Amino acid sequence: MEYREIDRHEISDAVLDTYAMNEVSCEFDFDRSLRGRVMDISLKGLGIEIHGLNVIQSRKIGSLDKYLLTITFGKVSILAGVKSVWSHELPGEGSVMFKAGVLIDLISTEDRLKLSEIVEKIRTGP
Repeated sequence: MEYREIDRHEISDAVLDTYAMNEVSCEFDFDRSLRGRVMDISLKGLGIEIHGLNVIQSRKIGSLDKYLLTITFGKVSILAGVKSVWSHELPGEGSVMFKAGVLIDLISTEDRLKLSEIVEKIRTGP
């Protein structure tokens, strides 16, 4: 069953190559040393992955209902308040990968316009 109001668009290698970027990343307000990768995005939410966490870090993020993310798409940064919808941990060898889906709960008008332009570029392709 699909709970999303609008489709998210995958941030594929082709999109990254087109815009000459390594990744679309996100940083967390509560711990600036944490950096995640944005896997998909829409005007209302995004999917994120964080690799190389320890169990304590992963559980801390998973326990938060709301937090601020700085999403960086090339040279463009967007600050958004997000609400956790789902999350889970995938154990690895000595570290944990954390995956989550979040709703954009709070964003400035200026950043919403930036996000809209970014999503449109991803949606329509090169």
